[in-house]
Amino acid sequence: NEGGEYQRGGGYGGVSDHPLSRDIIAACAGDAKGNNMGRYAVGLLEEAWEEGRKVSVDAVLGGIGACRRDGLWEDACRLLDLLIQCATTEGRERRNGEGWTVVPDPLDVV
Repeated sequence: NEGGEYQRGGGYGGVSDHPLSRDIIAACAGDAKGNNMGRYAVGLLEEAWEEGRKVSVDAVLGGIGACRRDGLWEDACRLLDLLIQCATTEGRERRNGEGWTVVPDPLDVV
């Protein structure tokens, strides 16, 4: 794990490929000053969803906050919908191996 890279599947990726880094970036997006942080956070959280990863409550709330600040209401609702799917029996049955496991502490992501 040299140079800030994370090895996954035999290859190396950037910092945002590491599950904990991705979670922290999404959590901080709600407070970050800059344009399109909402879209970036949604992208990170959707990757975690597709991979069936753990995400922290802070990451989901950060993504929703960034979307709210950027005026991306549809994206904020999309994140809420994904969160609801994790919390309901019907949603868990529809996921087919995709979806988050929501954890209270970002350190529980790894």
